[in-house]
Amino acid sequence: MKRTWAVLIMLLAVFATHAVAYDVDKLIRDLNESIPSVREVAARSFIELNDIRAVGPLIEALKDEDSVVRVNAARSLGKLNDTSAVGPLIQALDDEDATVRGRAAYALGELNDIRAVGPLIEALKDEDSNVRAYAALSLGELNDTRAVEPLIQALKDALRNENRFDSYVQETVVEALGKLNDTRAVEPLIQALGDADCQGRRKTVQLWRNKIVHLS
Repeated sequence: MKRTWAVLIMLLAVFATHAVAYDVDKLIRDLNESIPSVREVAARSFIELNDIRAVGPLIEALKDEDSVVRVNAARSLGKLNDTSAVGPLIQALDDEDATVRGRAAYALGELNDIRAVGPLIEALKDEDSNVRAYAALSLGELNDTRAVEPLIQALKDALRNENRFDSYVQETVVEALGKLNDTRAVEPLIQALGDADCQGRRKTVQLWRNKIVHLS
C-alpha cells in the first residue's frame, strides 16, 4: 500500500509540473494578446510565478501601449531577479505614465544592481511624489553613498513642498538615509526634525529621532 501511495504521489508531481509549465507558456503567449485586459493579467501573474522564461517577454511588455501592462511588467521583473531587466527598467524611468515610472524605480531596488544608482538619483527630481518616494526606497536598498547628498536635497525639497503627498517622500528619504548610515545626514536630519515638529507630525518626528540616534 505504501508503495502504491508513493507511485501516486510521483505521478501527481509530474502532472503538476506539466500543468505549471503549460500555464507559464500560455501566460507568455497572452502577453501578445490583442485584448489589453488579457495582457494585463498575464503581466501581473509573473509577480508570483518565478519563471525566468518570462523575462524577455516582460521586457517587451514594458513597451506595451497599455500603461497597466507596463506597470505589471515592471512589478514582475522586479520579482524575477534577473539583471538583464536593469537596462529596460532604467529606460522605463522616462515613461510618460507616473505609475510606470514609480514601479520601475521600485523594481530597480529589488534587482540590487548599482547601474541603477545614477538613474534613481535623477528620479528623485521627478514631478510625481510617488516616483520620488520609490526612488528613495530603492537607493536605500542599493546602499551606495553616492546617493547621500541627493537624498538630503530631496528631503529639503519635500519639506518645502506643500503637497500632502510629500510627507511620504520625506519618510522614505529618511528611511533610505538611515540605511546608508552616513554621518553627513545627521545635521540635515536635525534641521528637518524641527520643521516636522512644527508641523505636528509626531510619528514622523519619532522616526527621524531614531534615525539620528542610529547615525550618531
